[in-house]
Amino acid sequence: MSERNSIYFPDLALILVVSLLSFLPFLGAAPLFDWDEINFAEAAREMLVTGDYFRVRINYEVFWEKPPLFFWLQVISMKIFGINAFAARLPNALVGVVTLLSLYVIGTRLRDRIFGLLVAGFYFCSLLPHFYFKSGIIDPLFNLFIFLGIIQLLQAEMRSEREGKRKHLDFALAGLFLGLATLTKGPVGLLVPGLVWLTYKLLYGWFPFPWRSLLVGVVVGLLVILTWFGSMLVFTAEGPALIMKFIEYQLSLASSPVGNHGQPFFYHPLVFLIGCFPLAVFALRGMTLRFSTSRDRALKRMMLVFFWVVMILFSLITNKIIHYSSLTYFPGAFLAALFFYEILKGRKKFTPDMGLHFVLSVALLGGATLGINYLASHLQNWAPQVENPYVKGAMQLSVSWSGWEFIWGLIFLLGTLGGLILILKKKWLAFLALQCLVTMIFMNGLNKTVAPKVAEYSQKTATDFYREMKDKDAYFLVAGFKSYAQYYYAEVMPEDRREMPEEEWRTWLIRGNVDKDVYMVARKDAISWRFFQWHRYFIPMYEKGGFVFLLRKK
Repeated sequence: MSERNSIYFPDLALILVVSLLSFLPFLGAAPLFDWDEINFAEAAREMLVTGDYFRVRINYEVFWEKPPLFFWLQVISMKIFGINAFAARLPNALVGVVTLLSLYVIGTRLRDRIFGLLVAGFYFCSLLPHFYFKSGIIDPLFNLFIFLGIIQLLQAEMRSEREGKRKHLDFALAGLFLGLATLTKGPVGLLVPGLVWLTYKLLYGWFPFPWRSLLVGVVVGLLVILTWFGSMLVFTAEGPALIMKFIEYQLSLASSPVGNHGQPFFYHPLVFLIGCFPLAVFALRGMTLRFSTSRDRALKRMMLVFFWVVMILFSLITNKIIHYSSLTYFPGAFLAALFFYEILKGRKKFTPDMGLHFVLSVALLGGATLGINYLASHLQNWAPQVENPYVKGAMQLSVSWSGWEFIWGLIFLLGTLGGLILILKKKWLAFLALQCLVTMIFMNGLNKTVAPKVAEYSQKTATDFYREMKDKDAYFLVAGFKSYAQYYYAEVMPEDRREMPEEEWRTWLIRGNVDKDVYMVARKDAISWRFFQWHRYFIPMYEKGGFVFLLRKK
């Protein structure tokens, strides 16, 4: 490795310290949010309760929607720190550290130290990439494996024909990472990188096609995948049916909206343009760059293909959830760093359209958080004008705001405007350093003071009820919404669940000859005369925060 591509260990130490200081604080400040965070934490909790780490379960029924790799990490964390929000989110905080270190190392090896720092810096200082490392969802780990796999495919594309053995190794490592991605979230871990690589080959040279190297990668990937999928098929009676349900569910995500997530076509591009500030400002310009060297051309082309394949794929499918396009943050960081590098070298300029994008993003993001106290103080006054009874009930809750939560919006607004001034003064590295500091303070401030308040409006009334009832020998149900909170916060045990399919179990609790009391939490907008026709044995106890709490005596 040349001096130009050398890894500087002080850089690694700096990235390690800064990322830990940013991602670890206040992980448990806000409760876990439905669906995904509680869903995944509950799967890990049930592994701990049953001692069966092989099958993924929810409400002690086999859960076919996700493989187990991420839950295993949560299980390890929960064994050390207990079953709580901090432990559920800790794996992603550590994934964040590994991600930033990987970005630096890969960026440095592909170009040089400055480029490595730029890639890691842009990823760190952008809002949504930063946010996900303080969450308890699967995507940060899944995205890291996909990215590492695609980087290995890029390394193979950069090699000459004389480096056949090195190319075999690149594909073997790609197979390893993409196999791990599949064990994290399913077949999309092969689909997305496969589409990226094939699109790259079609656009920039199909021949020579690396058949032998590809075979090596496929074999390694299948061996990794079969460590769990194959074992399920061979060693469990429900294995074949489970795998079929798993595949059917993955296909359903592309064909129909799940949980009211059918957003418009432009949803993911809009999320990227605003949510990935300031990365998006520079990434768009990075897409237009042209390079003379083959390595730089290959890097830019692969990142461009990576970005657009993910963006178009998840814009086309019916089910659009905000984190589905989070894979674009990786190529976005590289494209932003490529353009920023050209600015540092004096070959490109910060253009007026970039300035407009910058100012609009700052105004939207800073203005929204700056006005959060005004919004909070007027929610109860606006509630009577809202027709939906669930939303109205949530808005009428008395939530204690200090009045100082706006300070994080002010810090973001002033800090980013200060960054714009540094840009105009052409103090480029000072701008990026300031933006990293501002994002670090802004995201931790919101996580500590605002996220818990949001949870009070959206779910605290229900979760407090589950906690209060957890010691009762009873069953728990929800109506009018999908939730996993009743299992997690009521700490449902295996003996509280009979051996029957979920729908049959639910019908038995509603109409069957139950042997325990049944507590139900229903959204108020689900309550009607038809509701009480079906739930005729349930008696309302009280209502609060848009929820109605009901009891069926045994």
